Amino acid sequence: MEKPLEQELAQRLKKNLSDNEEWLIKRILSYARNQGYTVYLPALEEAWRNSVRLLNKPVMDTPSAYFGIPELHPHADYFADPYAIYGITEAKRCRETGMSIVMFMGLFKYYRQTYDDLLIHFGFTAEETVMCRTFLKRYFDHVELGFIQEYLGQERAYGADDQSAVTRRLFSEKSLYATVIETIEKPIIVMDKEGAVIYMNASASDFFGGGYHPGTYLYGQERPDISPELADEFISFLRSGMRSRDYAFVYEKRIYRIEIYRMKDISGKFGGAVAMLSDITDKRIAQTTLAESESFRSALIEGISGAAVVLNMEHGTIEEYNKKAVEMFPYLITGEAGREPKFYDDTGLNPVNVFELAEMITTNEERLAETVSAGMMPIRVFSIEVWFQSQRHKLLIMFDITREKMLERRLGFIQHLETVGEIALSLPDRMGQASREIQHTLDVTVKALKDCPNVCGHSAADRLTGEVEGAVEYIKSLSGILDALESITQKDTLEKQQVDTNTLVRNCILLTQDKWQPYADMDINLQAGGTPVKCYPDEIGQMVLNLILNAAYAVRKKSEANNRKEHISISTRFAKDFMELRVADTGIGIKKQDYKRIFDSGFTTKEIGRSTGHGLALVYDIVVNRYKGTIEFKSTEGMGTEFTVRIPF
Repeated sequence: MEKPLEQELAQRLKKNLSDNEEWLIKRILSYARNQGYTVYLPALEEAWRNSVRLLNKPVMDTPSAYFGIPELHPHADYFADPYAIYGITEAKRCRETGMSIVMFMGLFKYYRQTYDDLLIHFGFTAEETVMCRTFLKRYFDHVELGFIQEYLGQERAYGADDQSAVTRRLFSEKSLYATVIETIEKPIIVMDKEGAVIYMNASASDFFGGGYHPGTYLYGQERPDISPELADEFISFLRSGMRSRDYAFVYEKRIYRIEIYRMKDISGKFGGAVAMLSDITDKRIAQTTLAESESFRSALIEGISGAAVVLNMEHGTIEEYNKKAVEMFPYLITGEAGREPKFYDDTGLNPVNVFELAEMITTNEERLAETVSAGMMPIRVFSIEVWFQSQRHKLLIMFDITREKMLERRLGFIQHLETVGEIALSLPDRMGQASREIQHTLDVTVKALKDCPNVCGHSAADRLTGEVEGAVEYIKSLSGILDALESITQKDTLEKQQVDTNTLVRNCILLTQDKWQPYADMDINLQAGGTPVKCYPDEIGQMVLNLILNAAYAVRKKSEANNRKEHISISTRFAKDFMELRVADTGIGIKKQDYKRIFDSGFTTKEIGRSTGHGLALVYDIVVNRYKGTIEFKSTEGMGTEFTVRIPF
């Protein structure tokens, strides 16, 4: 008895069969095609793929630890043999299709050769190849014996009349497919690989003057010819190598849509194509009539408050425009070289011309347009495809939304005031304290001057100098606070600025100092040399302020309960494509049931009267909607929270 396969080798054999399924299919198809078997077998590749999968299945189902050599025994019952399943199944199929036992056994020899080739081509040593070949040889023997046993059993069971049953079944299938094609009301034409018509349904026969009776072409004595122009089109398609084609064709003053599909056949029996015709004359007439109506076009174009332009996409020309288009984009209409407007995405990048814009836009999208007088103008764009005189056009409508954007900015500015206002409430007290210190210093200075003789001694002069220097520091502190506040405010403008986010973060920390300093120590880790972010400073400033104020509230609540200081940490990181900000605290944390709601507008966990619930909602809107960034958080109730914001450059 041959030595069984080691478990590791069995696993590799199974893996090779699984990984190289497509290779096996192509290989057996090559053998079958070269020897002429494909003429008598299924034309679709899926049938061959299924045969390889079924042939592999018993081997794949065998545990790798039990790959003994399946020997043959004189009294074996192959109906109960799992390795003979494929042969039994194929025997039944062969009887149904009329394939002889000789034809099957001949083809199966090439199956065996294909699996032998696999062992040579895919990394087995000579010794491993011999062992695997012995196993597969016995496996294929089982398949063949199962086939013979089933086939001969059927031969005895069915007798000589079985061939007639197969013939009747094939005739019935042919009638079914012919009936299906004849039932379709659209003209259908089947051609061989040379372009000659081999079949057309009743609709196609009637179309070319052969009468309308199901089966006319299949059984009729006279078969109509297709038009020479159409015949030339079919031949051109078959020679082109294309898989399909869809185009319009004019025949006897009617317009038809012709769809041609190459047959998905691997056997070589049906190497032609199938064509289907659809009459689209009425549809085209309706489109042309509607498009060429001057009153309709005038009402459509001039009645629009935005710039409207009709573009001929086939010729690359502007065919119509309204007065607003001339006003907004004069050089678009005149076409002066080098001065045509460009259109950008909302980041001010990726410029395109008006024809590229029309292809990109579907409906209601925002872009930035380059204008002669107003610089970059925000616009809302609509693109509608229309047909004029059987040519494809685009109706491009562009609205100036500068005022709308200004209103959005003003709304954001008003929301920004809510956060700034909370900080501003503490400014009078802080500024008053600084003023009192300055006043005290001045009082001391006056008293020192009165007590001194005309020439002060060194001690009095030193004391006076120290007091004056202290006053200067207080004034600097006050100036720093006011400068920080100014850095996160911006005039009502649409222009973004290049902002050093590290400086902005430091200013926000300074502005909120009285909110967190009594309750927490602050750890600051800002990565040096970061790329400036192009943004609106008030928006990014408001985002940072809200995150710090949230952390300050969380640590205050916990510090008041525990009577000890907590911690807040703020860090920045600059990657290739984005700036990252992390704000973490050891405060009261967020309850799990509130996770899904913290970014909802109006939701707050603070006491009534302390918050409107728009802080984190506004942060989310700025980061995600305005700057296409991301915001994430993780929190443990009673332990603290960490927010991570990433703003793309």
